[in-house]
Amino acid sequence: MWVKIKFDAEETGNEVMTRWADMVGQSGGDSPEKAVEVILDLLIPESNEINGKFLWIKDGIKKPMPSWD
Repeated sequence: MWVKIKFDAEETGNEVMTRWADMVGQSGGDSPEKAVEVILDLLIPESNEINGKFLWIKDGIKKPMPSWD
């Protein structure tokens, strides 16, 4: 999905999406554990009314930070 978004952003000249795609590429994106968390949240009865909404992963992608090895 990320590759498609990056390609489309570059093709259309969408600078905001291109910067986002670059940040995802540099950071590695969200961890699989965060995706599992969203899925588990959707399985609880309180989430029964959620339908057709875009859901954000909690504590989403952070800008890459330099590491000091």
